[in-house]
Amino acid sequence: MSSVPFTFRIDPETKASLEAAAKSSDRTPGYLAKQAISAYLAARQEKRLAIEAAIAEADKGVFVSSAAVHEWMDAMARGESPSKPKPDVFLK
Repeated sequence: MSSVPFTFRIDPETKASLEAAAKSSDRTPGYLAKQAISAYLAARQEKRLAIEAAIAEADKGVFVSSAAVHEWMDAMARGESPSKPKPDVFLK
């Protein structure tokens, strides 16, 4: 994969931490910064997709009531192993 130069500013403490992490992992600071940025962008994309999926699911209008959720949680607190509550609210 090809790469292009990219420059940004960071505070001295972060730079020192990055350089120390790079030295201890036998990598360059640039490599670690690239890995961190890639991981951040992937996590952000995953979060966005999860939100979109949740919105699509909510748009169906099928939900579990808070009473059913509380009952389920209370059962778990008592040491029981109840199955997940089933939808009991239908808006459409």
